[in-house]
Amino acid sequence: MDVTPEGKVRVLVSNTEFGQGTNTILTQIAAETLGIEYSDVTWPRRHRYGAEQRAYVASRTSMVVGRLIERACLQLISMLREQASLGATHTREEFFAACERYRAAHGEVSSMCRYEAPPESIGRSEISRRGLRRVCVGDYVAQVAWTL
Repeated sequence: MDVTPEGKVRVLVSNTEFGQGTNTILTQIAAETLGIEYSDVTWPRRHRYGAEQRAYVASRTSMVVGRLIERACLQLISMLREQASLGATHTREEFFAACERYRAAHGEVSSMCRYEAPPESIGRSEISRRGLRRVCVGDYVAQVAWTL
C-alpha cells in the first residue's frame, strides 16, 4: 500500500474482483485500521505488484489478504509515529499531514507485507497418521481432527 501526494491511500494487492465484494472489504479494512474515511482509500485495477490471483475465494481472501492489509496499515502508522510525529490517536487530517511530513523528509510513503506460509511443525505423513487436518487462518495454524 502507499499514500499518494493527492491524499489517497492505494491498496496494492494482486487479487481480482469477481463480484464477491473483496474490493469493498479490503478497502474498508484499510480505512478502519488507518482511522480515515472509506472514500480516502482506492483500489487500482492494475498495478506492478505480482501476478493477478484468479481464484474465487472471497472468504479466504478477506481473511488472509485482509490481515496482510491490516498489518501493512499498522506498520505505516508505526512508521509515521516514529518518523513524522503522528500522535497515538489521530484524526484523518493529522494522518495525511504526517504522510506529507514523511514524504518531505523521506520520499514515498508506503508499507508492504507479504504472505508467508506457516512453519511446518507437523509433516504430511504425521498428519495422515494422526488423522489431523491443518487449517490455516491468517497468521494462525490450527490442527483439527476430521472424521471420514
